[in-house]
Amino acid sequence: MHPDSRAVSPVVGVTLLVTIVVLLAVTAGGIFLGIGVEEAAPQVATDTEIEAQYDTEGAIAEYVLVAHEAGATVSREEIRIVVTAGDERVVDPPLVSGTLGAGDELRYDVSGVSLCDTGADAAVVTLYHEPSNKPIAEHRIRIEYDASYTGGDDNRNRGTTLVCS
Repeated sequence: MHPDSRAVSPVVGVTLLVTIVVLLAVTAGGIFLGIGVEEAAPQVATDTEIEAQYDTEGAIAEYVLVAHEAGATVSREEIRIVVTAGDERVVDPPLVSGTLGAGDELRYDVSGVSLCDTGADAAVVTLYHEPSNKPIAEHRIRIEYDASYTGGDDNRNRGTTLVCS
Protein backbone atom coordinates (compact mmCIF):
# COMPACT_ATOMS: atom_id res chain seq x y z
CA MET A 1 0.00 0.00 0.00
CA HIS A 2 1.02 3.52 -0.69
CA PRO A 3 0.98 5.92 2.20
CA ASP A 4 -0.76 8.63 0.09
CA SER A 5 -3.89 6.54 -0.64
CA ARG A 6 -5.06 6.53 2.98
CA ALA A 7 -5.65 10.32 3.02
CA VAL A 8 -8.41 10.13 0.38
CA SER A 9 -10.76 8.15 2.59
CA PRO A 10 -11.13 10.84 5.35
CA VAL A 11 -11.69 13.58 2.75
CA VAL A 12 -14.45 11.62 1.01
CA GLY A 13 -16.05 10.81 4.36
CA VAL A 14 -16.02 14.45 5.52
CA THR A 15 -17.45 15.61 2.15
CA LEU A 16 -20.30 13.09 2.34
CA LEU A 17 -21.04 14.03 5.94
CA VAL A 18 -21.17 17.76 5.12
CA THR A 19 -23.45 17.08 2.10
CA ILE A 20 -25.85 15.02 4.19
CA VAL A 21 -25.99 17.68 6.94
CA VAL A 22 -26.67 20.45 4.42
CA LEU A 23 -29.46 18.45 2.73
CA LEU A 24 -31.07 17.69 6.08
CA ALA A 25 -30.87 21.35 7.09
CA VAL A 26 -32.50 22.51 3.84
CA THR A 27 -35.26 19.88 4.10
CA ALA A 28 -35.98 20.70 7.75
CA GLY A 29 -35.99 24.44 6.99
CA GLY A 30 -38.45 23.93 4.16
CA ILE A 31 -40.78 21.89 6.34
CA PHE A 32 -40.67 24.21 9.36
CA LEU A 33 -40.97 27.41 7.33
CA GLY A 34 -43.68 26.01 5.07
CA ILE A 35 -41.71 26.59 1.92
CA GLY A 36 -42.93 24.48 -0.95
CA VAL A 37 -45.84 23.03 1.03
CA GLU A 38 -49.08 23.97 -0.70
CA GLU A 39 -52.50 22.50 -0.06
CA ALA A 40 -54.09 21.15 -3.21
CA ALA A 41 -57.73 21.68 -4.02
CA PRO A 42 -59.79 18.48 -3.99
CA GLN A 43 -60.77 16.96 -7.32
CA VAL A 44 -64.53 17.34 -7.65
CA ALA A 45 -66.78 16.99 -10.70
CA THR A 46 -69.79 19.30 -10.45
CA ASP A 47 -72.62 20.50 -12.63
CA THR A 48 -74.41 23.80 -12.25
CA GLU A 49 -77.96 24.78 -13.12
CA ILE A 50 -80.11 27.83 -12.58
CA GLU A 51 -83.66 27.68 -11.27
CA ALA A 52 -86.09 30.56 -11.53
CA GLN A 53 -89.51 30.65 -9.92
CA TYR A 54 -92.09 33.18 -11.09
CA ASP A 55 -95.12 34.38 -9.18
CA THR A 56 -98.32 35.76 -10.69
CA GLU A 57 -97.01 39.33 -10.60
CA GLY A 58 -93.84 38.47 -12.51
CA ALA A 59 -91.54 38.55 -9.50
CA ILE A 60 -88.72 36.07 -9.76
CA ALA A 61 -86.70 34.03 -7.29
CA GLU A 62 -83.37 32.78 -8.68
CA TYR A 63 -81.31 29.90 -7.34
CA VAL A 64 -77.96 28.46 -8.41
CA LEU A 65 -77.89 24.68 -7.99
CA VAL A 66 -74.51 22.95 -7.71
CA ALA A 67 -74.66 19.17 -8.10
CA HIS A 68 -71.82 16.88 -6.99
CA GLU A 69 -71.32 14.28 -9.69
CA ALA A 70 -68.03 12.59 -8.73
CA GLY A 71 -64.81 13.02 -6.83
CA ALA A 72 -63.90 14.01 -3.30
CA THR A 73 -66.52 14.93 -0.73
CA VAL A 74 -66.12 18.56 0.29
CA SER A 75 -67.63 20.16 3.37
CA ARG A 76 -69.95 23.02 2.41
CA GLU A 77 -68.08 25.23 4.91
CA GLU A 78 -64.97 24.79 2.72
CA ILE A 79 -66.69 26.08 -0.42
CA ARG A 80 -66.88 29.68 -1.56
CA ILE A 81 -69.09 30.44 -4.54
CA VAL A 82 -68.81 33.49 -6.78
CA VAL A 83 -71.52 34.35 -9.32
CA THR A 84 -70.65 36.97 -11.93
CA ALA A 85 -73.01 38.41 -14.55
CA GLY A 86 -72.12 41.59 -16.40
CA ASP A 87 -70.94 44.12 -13.81
CA GLU A 88 -72.66 42.28 -10.96
CA ARG A 89 -70.70 39.95 -8.70
CA VAL A 90 -72.05 37.98 -5.75
CA VAL A 91 -69.68 36.27 -3.33
CA ASP A 92 -71.14 33.56 -1.11
CA PRO A 93 -74.86 34.03 -1.71
CA PRO A 94 -77.08 32.56 1.01
CA LEU A 95 -77.09 28.77 1.07
CA VAL A 96 -80.68 27.58 1.11
CA SER A 97 -80.04 23.84 1.44
CA GLY A 98 -77.85 20.90 0.62
CA THR A 99 -74.50 19.23 1.09
CA LEU A 100 -71.72 18.51 -1.41
CA GLY A 101 -71.22 14.75 -1.31
CA ALA A 102 -71.77 12.08 -3.95
CA GLY A 103 -75.08 12.75 -5.67
CA ASP A 104 -75.91 15.74 -3.47
CA GLU A 105 -76.82 19.28 -4.44
CA LEU A 106 -76.22 22.73 -2.96
CA ARG A 107 -78.87 25.41 -3.51
CA TYR A 108 -77.85 29.09 -3.34
CA ASP A 109 -80.27 32.03 -3.41
CA VAL A 110 -79.08 34.66 -5.91
CA SER A 111 -82.39 36.58 -6.00
CA GLY A 112 -80.74 39.60 -4.40
CA VAL A 113 -78.80 40.25 -7.59
CA SER A 114 -81.50 39.39 -10.15
CA LEU A 115 -79.43 37.99 -12.96
CA CYS A 116 -82.20 39.01 -15.37
CA ASP A 117 -81.59 42.69 -14.57
CA THR A 118 -77.86 42.58 -15.35
CA GLY A 119 -78.32 42.70 -19.12
CA ALA A 120 -75.62 40.06 -19.47
CA ASP A 121 -75.89 37.15 -21.88
CA ALA A 122 -74.32 34.74 -19.37
CA ALA A 123 -73.52 34.24 -15.71
CA VAL A 124 -70.33 32.52 -14.58
CA VAL A 125 -70.47 30.41 -11.43
CA THR A 126 -67.07 29.67 -9.87
CA LEU A 127 -66.57 27.37 -6.88
CA TYR A 128 -63.48 27.81 -4.73
CA HIS A 129 -61.99 25.48 -2.12
CA GLU A 130 -61.60 27.86 0.84
CA PRO A 131 -58.62 26.22 2.62
CA SER A 132 -56.47 26.17 -0.53
CA ASN A 133 -58.10 29.26 -2.13
CA LYS A 134 -58.10 27.43 -5.47
CA PRO A 135 -60.96 27.04 -7.92
CA ILE A 136 -62.72 23.68 -7.94
CA ALA A 137 -65.04 24.31 -10.88
CA GLU A 138 -66.34 27.00 -13.19
CA HIS A 139 -69.64 26.84 -15.08
CA ARG A 140 -71.39 29.16 -17.51
CA ILE A 141 -75.16 29.74 -17.42
CA ARG A 142 -76.75 31.37 -20.47
CA ILE A 143 -79.22 34.20 -19.96
CA GLU A 144 -81.89 34.70 -22.62
CA TYR A 145 -84.49 37.45 -22.80
CA ASP A 146 -88.04 36.73 -23.96
CA ALA A 147 -90.69 39.33 -23.08
CA SER A 148 -93.51 36.82 -23.55
CA TYR A 149 -92.06 34.16 -21.21
CA THR A 150 -94.22 33.51 -18.13
CA GLY A 151 -92.42 30.58 -16.51
CA GLY A 152 -94.17 27.70 -18.21
CA ASP A 153 -96.89 25.51 -16.76
CA ASP A 154 -95.37 25.25 -13.29
CA ASN A 155 -94.03 28.83 -13.14
CA ARG A 156 -90.48 27.47 -13.03
CA ASN A 157 -87.46 27.44 -15.26
CA ARG A 158 -84.62 25.05 -14.45
CA GLY A 159 -81.56 24.18 -16.51
CA THR A 160 -78.37 25.67 -17.90
CA THR A 161 -80.26 28.60 -19.44
CA LEU A 162 -82.11 31.30 -17.51
CA VAL A 163 -85.04 32.74 -19.50
CA CYS A 164 -85.96 36.24 -18.43
CA SER A 165 -89.15 38.05 -19.39
